[in-house]
Amino acid sequence: MIEQKDLCDYGLSGSGALGAYVRNKQNIQELLILAQDAAMQTSPNIAVPAVLTSYIDTAVTNVLFDPRNATKLAREVKAGSWTTSTYIFRVAEGLGYIAPYGDFSPNGRSDVNYNFPRREQAKFQTVIEYGDFEEELLAEAKINYIADKQRAAALTVSIASNYFYLYGVKGMEVYGYLNDPNLNAAIAASPTGTDGGIKWSTKDTLAIYNDILTLFAELVNQNKNITANYKIKLALSPSCNVELGKATQYNISVMDMLNKYFVGGIEIIVLPELEESNGDSQMIMSVEEIDGEQVAEAAFGEKFRVFPLVREMSGQKQKIAFSTYGSIIKQPSGIAVMTGI
Repeated sequence: MIEQKDLCDYGLSGSGALGAYVRNKQNIQELLILAQDAAMQTSPNIAVPAVLTSYIDTAVTNVLFDPRNATKLAREVKAGSWTTSTYIFRVAEGLGYIAPYGDFSPNGRSDVNYNFPRREQAKFQTVIEYGDFEEELLAEAKINYIADKQRAAALTVSIASNYFYLYGVKGMEVYGYLNDPNLNAAIAASPTGTDGGIKWSTKDTLAIYNDILTLFAELVNQNKNITANYKIKLALSPSCNVELGKATQYNISVMDMLNKYFVGGIEIIVLPELEESNGDSQMIMSVEEIDGEQVAEAAFGEKFRVFPLVREMSGQKQKIAFSTYGSIIKQPSGIAVMTGI
């Protein structure tokens, strides 16, 4: 039997090796040869691939965009079709005067005056396309590529329509709720804030409330039919909307005061488009109808027209179209604007 010393001479150590029984040196030589043959042939392990320890969420998180609330200012209506070139609406104004009665007197006269304002229709389109390979490749990642493309087209049309309802189409007789030529001139906010500031960020609860009341007074001055019993719409930028939460030392906020005064109800509409590039904001106050007559309409000829799918050599294309007249302001006296807040 080989002694422990002999084993160590051959480079074998450890409790297992030292307790091994080897009959002769020949056996030891064979053992060493086997150990050499069993040497590692691959690269040393450094770590488990990260992909094998990753959790992949199958839910898709969509990017959120600004709210599109133009249709809360004016109801959306379909007018004609996408082949319609012009939107014409009739305006009738009754007028006259009286005279003392006399059996044979011809004095006094009543009449009606008509106008026929017109708006053009603008048509736009967007196109989606996808290749066969990319569709199948993304399917391996459990992504519904075609549905996401269609959703993107719907979002694109929605954003564009919202913009046209507010600003119209440049170079055409298509106007928006913010720039219709028949709207009355905007009024400026009062300099009642800190150091004579006009922005709401510099004003307290009462000063902000008074600005809104001043705008309501302008609305009433434009049309004497409007009272606090009407349902009022107040459009504000996101930052100004926050200011409605300002409260007095008695915990009475601007919103509390508005709800108390406007007994017909007041609807707050958040419009990011009212935030101007210089940091100023404007607000719009309006009513939906006056004495049964609609104030404004967001009109379209074609909301969302999907054309047939076109097959390419190794992919597909599809066109989506829509059309708009912008916002049709029928009663400009039902809309008032204040700038500088």
